[in-house]
Amino acid sequence: DNRGEGTLVISFYGGEPLLKQDLIANTVEKYKDKCTFQVVTSGMVNFNKFMDTIYKPNKDIFDVQLSWDGLKTNSRHLLSGVNKTTDIYNLLVENLEKGYNIETRGVISDCNVENWLDMHKTIANLKLKYPNLSADYNLAHQKAFRSSFYKQFDSESKNVLTYIKTSLETEKNAFISQWFLQLIYNILTEEPSLSCDSGNYMCMRPNGELYP
Repeated sequence: DNRGEGTLVISFYGGEPLLKQDLIANTVEKYKDKCTFQVVTSGMVNFNKFMDTIYKPNKDIFDVQLSWDGLKTNSRHLLSGVNKTTDIYNLLVENLEKGYNIETRGVISDCNVENWLDMHKTIANLKLKYPNLSADYNLAHQKAFRSSFYKQFDSESKNVLTYIKTSLETEKNAFISQWFLQLIYNILTEEPSLSCDSGNYMCMRPNGELYP
């Protein structure tokens, strides 16, 4: 991943990359003088250990992206069926309290689209207390959505935009994610509203095969 001219970023993502902390630690140790790093995690396992032992000594060259889909979704659960959504939220707060920089990334999907406004409000409230938090959204990478998704997406995105408008009128530090900032700009300039990052990244399969 090239983020700016001459900058190489190695990104660890899953499945769940924190299952392989030894791999992350060894890679960082070997290449920390040549590039920066990012981890994209669900926070389901080993999150505190990773933050304290790998992120903390390398925080100047490490971005942490925590996939978090709101307090009302059941998208983060163990095989036993136990919902970990609240636990992950508590881990997020705990690590923000330590002063660690964390970005939450809400993946908008069938599981949580109806709770988008609630998730946005939760993040907005966190941002008021923790300036070391950043947040944005992604559309889920899947072949198809249930038929009701599109109507809910339309309704909830409008609800979030209305909430942002009200926040801008009443608050000094209104939270606007990059997603909605770009969307507002594109609407005002009549540009296409969504874009794709296809071709911007080089990925590696578990067998070492590389593909764009």
